[in-house]
Amino acid sequence: MSREFLQPSLAVSPLILACVVLPLALAATQAVPGGPSRAGTVEPAAWFTLAWLGALPVLRGSGGSALKTLGAALVLGLATLALFLYAAPALRAVSPPPAWIPELTPPAFLLLAWLWASSFGPPSRRAFLVCGGILGLLRCLELTLNLTVLDRLPLTCSLGEPDSLACVLVFCLCAALSARGETPPGRAGLWLFAILPGLAACFSALALFTAGWCLLFFGPGRLRLRLPLFVLCLLLTAAALILPLDQSAALTRLEQSRQWLAVFQALGETPGAWLAGLPLNQPLPLDTSPDLLSLLQAIGRGPAMRLSEVHAFWPRLTASWGLPGPLLLLGLPAVPVLRRPTAFGAGAYAACLSLGLTTPLLYSGSVAVVLGLALLSASSGPSRSSARV
Repeated sequence: MSREFLQPSLAVSPLILACVVLPLALAATQAVPGGPSRAGTVEPAAWFTLAWLGALPVLRGSGGSALKTLGAALVLGLATLALFLYAAPALRAVSPPPAWIPELTPPAFLLLAWLWASSFGPPSRRAFLVCGGILGLLRCLELTLNLTVLDRLPLTCSLGEPDSLACVLVFCLCAALSARGETPPGRAGLWLFAILPGLAACFSALALFTAGWCLLFFGPGRLRLRLPLFVLCLLLTAAALILPLDQSAALTRLEQSRQWLAVFQALGETPGAWLAGLPLNQPLPLDTSPDLLSLLQAIGRGPAMRLSEVHAFWPRLTASWGLPGPLLLLGLPAVPVLRRPTAFGAGAYAACLSLGLTTPLLYSGSVAVVLGLALLSASSGPSRSSARV
């Protein structure tokens, strides 16, 4: 099998994992007895396996032989086995468990995306559209089954966390964007209309609104073609806001403002927290408002929360890393966007800023890897010759 065939096939592997394999694996895990309790280990195991496979070309080097590659794989496999046999039990025995490990998730997955693209090249824009379209169709199929066969709530999602699915779909949708002077990928409109229904089926109001203004400001075609898509996204956003929600989704929306206030109150009260972040193993300040306290007790929540319970990405990142964390994360992804400006890169970067206001964003491996690959793919294409008027 030629290297010319393998390169594009391997380049798209993370997208296939994020948009097809992982959602189907999570749905299958939820369907078997005892599966829901193990669902949380499926995604980390899948990305760890992909990282292991991606490390082989790096270990081999440019002039290494097949024997050296086999030896490197054996060493890496033994190191992985030792990690699971000895390091994992030792970490589980620590009480309380290290609170800093989950906070390394965003840089770890962005690094994985960069290393993968360095080894195999970034995926094509068409690959984003195809994988996003398949994920959108899977979510629409699940919603149809929930409503017609399984008699479950519409928001029930076995394919993964709805906000994470919505973020992945928005970044895949950005591959259809093209400014004046850019050539859109083939059949971009067809896959766009497979992604939008899936996005609507996630019931994520912010993701729908973000997709709408991305299409309005960065979308392909003339304004008279982009404006109806923006209006459609606004209508879907309104529908997502007024539809009846399950308890988990309602709780997430009610706690958004509370989480933001608790984080910034703690930052203001802790000396040096704006530079170094908050202590990760301590709860955020108590919210003893009588009305909110009674509501939290009614739904089984306490007035205090830990940093790991903060749903929105930007306040959690600021609380764990201080201001250097978000500033660094805003600066590094902007490098490929500014180096070769495209509508795809500008849309993905702007969507990242918006979606982090209410969603976990890069604390999900699928979202972080898809965003990283999207920015690298956008910077590897032809630059935008002129701005849209």
